[in-house]
Amino acid sequence: MTILAFGLYLVTQTSQLVRTVFFPIFLIGFLTTCFMIITHSFNPFDSFVNENTRFGDVSAWARWKDIALTNALIPDHWVFGLGLPNGVEGYGPITHVNYFYTQDIGILGVFMTFGVFGLLLYGFICFAACFGSDKLQIDPIMKIGLNLTGAVLAVYSLLAPVFTGSAIPFAALFMALVFWQPASFEVEN
Repeated sequence: MTILAFGLYLVTQTSQLVRTVFFPIFLIGFLTTCFMIITHSFNPFDSFVNENTRFGDVSAWARWKDIALTNALIPDHWVFGLGLPNGVEGYGPITHVNYFYTQDIGILGVFMTFGVFGLLLYGFICFAACFGSDKLQIDPIMKIGLNLTGAVLAVYSLLAPVFTGSAIPFAALFMALVFWQPASFEVEN
């Protein structure tokens, strides 16, 4: 994603175009996740992963299992999610499996952890990451860096939520940029 964003920036010389391309990619993934939540039967790994592939591509198999488990849990936990686990086996009493990693299933994992309100907030954070620096009047290179970073992080969120856990300060930064109002100074005579 970083190489693609930087390459697109080098060709076009505008970070606004990169944001305009990357945010719809995020939005398509976000809407696909919403479809998965609403139907709670769709698993994108179904076409190439099954119980017999767990000895081959273990990573894809684990995500397939986590999404299947999430689909089963959605009807009972859609409003507030499961919450944050207490330790590696924290979801055990709810999921009845030893290990369940919501961070491995992208934005669906954000929904499973924080519910519908957390999912909507996360979508807003990704919007803020892409477009929050518009009002800043800073060095153009720094603004370009913020724009490209926000766009890359938003799209990467589809695979692994980057604005949760220890990265919450980045979420706070991008949200603050959206709500920041530039001060206007009037000179008195």
